[in-house]
Amino acid sequence: MATDKAVYCPHHDTEARCCEFIPFEAIEEATGDPVLNKQLLEKACRVWKTRQAELLNKLNVLCPVCKELQDPDPDACRAMQCMQCGAHYCWICFAHLDSREDAHEHVAERHGDVFTAQEVVDEGHMTWRKNNVKTYLRKIHPQNRALGDRLRGALVEAVAPELRDLNLPTDPQVWSTILWATAKPAARAAAPGPAPAAAVGVDRAEQLMRACTALNWAAAQQLLTAYAEAELDLDNVWNDAGFNPLLLAVWQGEEAMVRALLERGASVTCEHRQRTGRGCLYLASEAGHPELVSLLLQHSAPLDIVDATNHETALMPAIMHGHMESLRILAASGAAPVEVPQFEGWRPVHYAAQFGSAQALRILAECGAHLDAEHEQMYRRTALHIAVERGHLSAVKELVALGADVHRFDAFGATPLLRVVLTDGADRDGSAQIVCALVEGGADVNHRHEKYMKRTSLFVASELGQLSVVRALVESGADVKFQDECELNTSLMQALSMGRCEVVDYLAGLTSTPALVDIPQSQGWTPLHMAALMGKPEMASILIRHGASIARSADAPGQIWNGRTALHVAAEKGHVGIVKLLMSEGANGSCLDAGGKTAWDLAIDNGHRELFAEYID
Repeated sequence: MATDKAVYCPHHDTEARCCEFIPFEAIEEATGDPVLNKQLLEKACRVWKTRQAELLNKLNVLCPVCKELQDPDPDACRAMQCMQCGAHYCWICFAHLDSREDAHEHVAERHGDVFTAQEVVDEGHMTWRKNNVKTYLRKIHPQNRALGDRLRGALVEAVAPELRDLNLPTDPQVWSTILWATAKPAARAAAPGPAPAAAVGVDRAEQLMRACTALNWAAAQQLLTAYAEAELDLDNVWNDAGFNPLLLAVWQGEEAMVRALLERGASVTCEHRQRTGRGCLYLASEAGHPELVSLLLQHSAPLDIVDATNHETALMPAIMHGHMESLRILAASGAAPVEVPQFEGWRPVHYAAQFGSAQALRILAECGAHLDAEHEQMYRRTALHIAVERGHLSAVKELVALGADVHRFDAFGATPLLRVVLTDGADRDGSAQIVCALVEGGADVNHRHEKYMKRTSLFVASELGQLSVVRALVESGADVKFQDECELNTSLMQALSMGRCEVVDYLAGLTSTPALVDIPQSQGWTPLHMAALMGKPEMASILIRHGASIARSADAPGQIWNGRTALHVAAEKGHVGIVKLLMSEGANGSCLDAGGKTAWDLAIDNGHRELFAEYID
């Protein structure tokens, strides 16, 4: 090749000998002799060399070591050495070599020649760029590995130019834009030099960080045309978590992406692969994205798709997770509908009561939900029963205000008021307020429950020792003198027989006529007789303190205990503590029962002489 050929010089804009100028094309066509090429290049125009360097460096790739943008040697040799740090690297694949190695050997062995054609360089740069994109996408969301090679290939082809722009540096002493934008705030603050000025680049990088998948990122960059070009089916690209693009965009709340996908024909009827029946609407409801719920409904998303696991419609997750705006939109659209029983008979009102959402109950009622619908799998309990059982005061008040039936029986014959009493831990905080709310709503505080031996709520609460509930019932007008039909026990007697000291103390202190502490049961025994029989001196002490008569005898004609006092009973049973208490309170040991026996006679008859020797002798 002649070196004195007159050619066009882009710098001097003339076709003439210019510093023995040799065009880049001539260098590419050279025989590959490094010596010859070096000789030729020495005669090239220096300005032209610089422009060729800019052309070769069009992808703005940084030195892999010092991360600064360096103009490569423009002699078309792809074995590079950074002019800043001296690092050796390959201009095609950017492999970094040891400082003691020469890059020429790597380029020749790996790429066939140190003077490869520009097409080879471009291909190498694009491959390098694709790998960067793949690495970045995997970094921000590992599940992108499941997107599939075909989809990922289409994406990286489209995003490579965009990602290239992110790498534009703004200062040799500042990180590249993408590294700066993706760094944590603290790291940004510690970064040397001023923040990058490439605002557009930063915005794009931050869009990357907000994204969770390659598809989200592509949508944010308006690159969904990559799918059309690759003839990809938007509805049948799945990751290993069971999401397709639209489902994942909905779950992540990416409204812009959802709109873009819907505009490109994504189906709103798609369902999660691992959770059959959970479609777009269900996921939008569950994640709390009301704007997406509205958008999907505008695109005719079906309201009646039911989750295969729990048989739930989109209403249920909105209630469970407290997404009231989504619930309002769904209910107003006729979702489910609101009266269709779902998982094991659950209706939306039951869910709302279960989770104590007064607002959800109000929304459902406004949309026509039947508040007294019975839950067949939960013993025909209504929403009010469920709210009471869960201790949700606000839900109870809301249901009462909305007109729920406070007298409705469940399968066990319990009204909501009795359900307060029967619930485990009913003496917890809030139960008393629930009692008051039910009574204020019209509940009969003295209702006798057929399936509970016609006993009242107060009677049952006393038996179970629920002091706060007992107090609330009494203050709400419960009849403390009520006696059951079995043994004519009062609530006080029942609490005493079960050892409920606090309840006994409260009830015994109530003012009534006759005094509650002296009302006998069917056997003629008063509460003090019962305490003596059980050998409970603490109970006896409470009763005596509240005015129980020590001299009161059992009124039981025809029975052997007829005429016996509490002292008779305690002595007969050998309860030393009770006897000492009664004697200290002035009990008469000489009093005769209907059979003519004293308490000490009964003690001797039953072998307790030694126990009461101090009184007998």
